[in-house]
Amino acid sequence: MNTTELRGKKGIKKIEHGNKRDRLSELPDELLVHILSFLPTTDAVRTVLLRRFGNLWTLIPTLTFEHPNDDKLVCNVLKHHKSPVIHTLELCDVVGLSQATLTKCAKLASTKKTKDLFLFMEYGKLCVVPPHVFQSQHIVTLVLSNIKIGLKRPVFVGSLMRLELVDVRFCEGALEKVIDGSPCLKDLLIVNPIGLQGVQFTAPNIEMLMLSLHERHVMSFTLDCPNLRILHVEKSYMSQLQFINVSSVYYASINPYGISHRGLGQLVHAFPKIEVLIVGYEAYAQLRQCGNSKLDLEDNKWVRLSLRPRVHGSCLRNIICKLLKASQCLQTLIIYANGDYFCDCNMLQRELSSPCVLKKLKTITIHECEKPYKGLIQLIEFVLKSAVVLDELVIRCSSKDTLFSTEGLEFIKQISSFPRASPNAVAINIMFST
Repeated sequence: MNTTELRGKKGIKKIEHGNKRDRLSELPDELLVHILSFLPTTDAVRTVLLRRFGNLWTLIPTLTFEHPNDDKLVCNVLKHHKSPVIHTLELCDVVGLSQATLTKCAKLASTKKTKDLFLFMEYGKLCVVPPHVFQSQHIVTLVLSNIKIGLKRPVFVGSLMRLELVDVRFCEGALEKVIDGSPCLKDLLIVNPIGLQGVQFTAPNIEMLMLSLHERHVMSFTLDCPNLRILHVEKSYMSQLQFINVSSVYYASINPYGISHRGLGQLVHAFPKIEVLIVGYEAYAQLRQCGNSKLDLEDNKWVRLSLRPRVHGSCLRNIICKLLKASQCLQTLIIYANGDYFCDCNMLQRELSSPCVLKKLKTITIHECEKPYKGLIQLIEFVLKSAVVLDELVIRCSSKDTLFSTEGLEFIKQISSFPRASPNAVAINIMFST
């Protein structure tokens, strides 16, 4: 038993220690290798100085190089690596990385069945993607940045499901070849492409597409993706986008340099299954019934929002919880009343009575008012008691018969009696759709 003496004002105190165990040394090699795989490769290599670790780093299935000084370290690691597989290989801004070393990495990734390959090249030095990358049958995720794609061989990446291209320079026809040679590709992200003058996406397999275009480059994109579900477009002119078949899109976010309300309506017709369409600070939402919505909407900066129910009704709770309460910048609310907003939701009454303040909402317009549905009346009541600066409520009826019927007159009387949070004199204007 070891003892330690501590000298103080009250004399000498002896502290006894038990025999301390080196728990790290007792761990099996497989677990230590698993721990090392979470470290940057440069740190994992340094563990060679520890007797217990030794050369265990050579067995790690993940190689991540983050800002090493030159490519000598990369070459040495590739030379001594012994694991039969590399699940993830990442090169991030390797200073002085040569084309030869990049090719070695690509060959090793192909040989050792790499699934996730990330090549973030040094800014200002343009390397070319080695041909082995686009002939691998194991890569599932491929991320390329600050690199050139020049294809001289056929492309076939049979397992590729996600492709991210950031600041990539393309040779003529390169992007089309990559898409055609990736039959399992689901997610495609293109940011600031260089060298693209016009691209036609004819890809029945793509489900998510994100385009962020450089302001200085004028290019056109024609989308023929019948199974596309989610579309994000940034920094583009509407004249650059053409839609041939996007019939499955349910969520689209487009941030163009300029578009009118009429242009938004044209986009709605281009996406027949759209649930949410966001164009700049304007949004259009067609909500499903309770429990069927695929949307996860967070706080937004929309100033104009259009709501349309499904043919068989939509969930009022979804509208209030996920849209209005998240839209604190909202100034104009448009409600299409050609269907009901009510469903048998257990939390409906609680959500209607919960506090919500719409600080900037000034105008509410109800379009296609055919019948005073119960859900529509509840929605109007909720908005009137929540909008603190409301100026105008506009109701556009489908016909005079709708307005002057017994139900119509009772509807007008009922909404006129609702309490209002706005201190302003709220004008209620009734119009007929032409």
